[in-house]
Amino acid sequence: RPVPEVEWIDNQGKTIADGAKFKIETSGLNTCLTIQKIEIAHRGEFTCRVRNRCGEDKYAIGIQVTDRPEPPGKPTVQDQNVDSVKLLWAVPKQDGGSAIRNYIVEMKTENDKTWAKAEVTKQPFTTLFHLVAGETYRFRVRADNVFGQSDPSEEADHGYGTILSPDRLLPPPPKEREEEQPEAVDYEKLDTTVGEAELNKTVDLNRIPNDLQAKYIICEELGRGAYGTVYRAIERATGKTWAAKMVQVRPGVKKENVLHEMDMMNQLHHEKLLHLHEAFDLGNEMCLIEEFVSGGELFDKIMEDDSLMSEPEVRDYMHQILLGLQHMHQKNIVHLDLKPENILLKAKGSTDIKIIDFGLARKLDPKRGVKLLFGTPEFCAPEVVNYQPVGLATDMWTVGVISYVLLSGLSPFLGDSDEETLANVSAADWDFDDPSWEDVSDLAKDFICRLMAKDKRKRMSVQEALQHPWIVGPMLSAFKDLSDYVEKSAPKYRGKVPLRQKRDFMARKRWSDDLLPIGRLAKRGAIFRRLSMDGVFERNISFDTDCAPIIRKRLEDIFANVGDLIATLSCDVEGMPAPRIRWFKGDKELPTNSPKYNTRYLNGLAELTVKNIEETDAGIYTCRATNDLGSIETQAKLVIEAPKKKH
Repeated sequence: RPVPEVEWIDNQGKTIADGAKFKIETSGLNTCLTIQKIEIAHRGEFTCRVRNRCGEDKYAIGIQVTDRPEPPGKPTVQDQNVDSVKLLWAVPKQDGGSAIRNYIVEMKTENDKTWAKAEVTKQPFTTLFHLVAGETYRFRVRADNVFGQSDPSEEADHGYGTILSPDRLLPPPPKEREEEQPEAVDYEKLDTTVGEAELNKTVDLNRIPNDLQAKYIICEELGRGAYGTVYRAIERATGKTWAAKMVQVRPGVKKENVLHEMDMMNQLHHEKLLHLHEAFDLGNEMCLIEEFVSGGELFDKIMEDDSLMSEPEVRDYMHQILLGLQHMHQKNIVHLDLKPENILLKAKGSTDIKIIDFGLARKLDPKRGVKLLFGTPEFCAPEVVNYQPVGLATDMWTVGVISYVLLSGLSPFLGDSDEETLANVSAADWDFDDPSWEDVSDLAKDFICRLMAKDKRKRMSVQEALQHPWIVGPMLSAFKDLSDYVEKSAPKYRGKVPLRQKRDFMARKRWSDDLLPIGRLAKRGAIFRRLSMDGVFERNISFDTDCAPIIRKRLEDIFANVGDLIATLSCDVEGMPAPRIRWFKGDKELPTNSPKYNTRYLNGLAELTVKNIEETDAGIYTCRATNDLGSIETQAKLVIEAPKKKH
């Protein structure tokens, strides 16, 4: 008391008056607002406010109005080709109170009387294929939600719907292209870090989302090919920069090949391997959100300043490549497409590398064969060319070839034609006769020789390569002091790349207008490869059953007490042929079975049991696994705790 005054306020914050649109009835302690002819514009909060001289109160009432959506924006042609056109449109201003489920793209030619459904997509863009060159098309779009389908959008501007004949698909004049260039982006200042949690993240291939636009801002184009485009993308939630590889799924690029590459990247989480962050299924396009790399190709370093690379530089690059390969080979995955073009530098001026393009990568399975298209035959192993089984050693051959190229500027098997190159690789005939090898160390040459062996059984495994004296390099303890180390290990000038070699490299270097080298994934990636392309050849591949020993689970330190009956050290080891397992305490090899020790190796589990624990059993124990293809070991401590004294 006294009876309060009643005021109704609409969703725009304005006081409502009784009239044609609204009817207000207040009687005693009740008040009622009736909205006549409800519209989408009425969606939101309406407020009832009551007040008298003692005070006031208010209550908000939410109103949800549902309807079919408003029409989308007018479609615009973002890109077009001889038989295809890419359309882009704005989402509806009002979605009708329900999420947009699909966009229906309609088209008709100048002679058609009715509109025909051309495509259904969940994203506000699509690419239409199999159009007729020289024909003029009109395009419009509808949106639908659970309540129905919108009216059609405005038609695309007349003329933009014309599919040009091939002779009219010419690039714009240079001046026009300069005017259209976006504002320069300093890629080195962008946040492109991949955190530990992100590095170990995997993509659920059975539930690939389609909400790309909701999660990412798609920025400038970095590179383009016949079936794909790479863009810079900004993650809305974090502000981090990624590379968005858009792949058009059509007869030229099978969806299963895209999913295979994603599956391989899903299993590989290492700082030297390009990381797959997320993926989206957009119907006729797949989008892979990958780590953003702004540096150049390792290929380019060969020609930098026209001078040959120093050994310490090459050794550093090869060490990084081996670390990435080690992670792959530990998972029994072979890359099969290693070459300088597929090794990028993390950033401009950086020496950190990333191995890219896992389209040919395969998990070794001797029971399954596969037909693959290989490119750049000069970096393929002889067993690939000669139709023989491939294995982990196939990658190691290529590591040797890359080392050879970086140290000399020469490609050891490059011929005047693809056929000649394949014949050279098949024969595996190479040497160090060129003058560029005169100032290369014997250790570096030995490293290459142990990799470029035609018999793959004689090649080093990745573990052995990482332990090679040339890769390990001189230790600091071998020098008098730090200044002596810096002076003697610093890169040394090795002279110019001979004109003949430079000419060969420039002939092989494919011109590209991509904004960044990572943009070339859209045209040179293995999933885009065609048999008609230069340097591409096909092979039916079978896989080796043989592999060097691999440690799946390393030894771990254990604790025991004096007087314990047993203490057991164990690790998981695989290899084919089955490895020979040897155990050591310090430098002394232990017997396989004795009153003190029992050893066992069964189904990949290697165990050492130490019996009747004494203080003298404490120490470092080593498990070494060896077969014809290599050797590997792991160590751990057995810590003996003295018995507690009785009080």
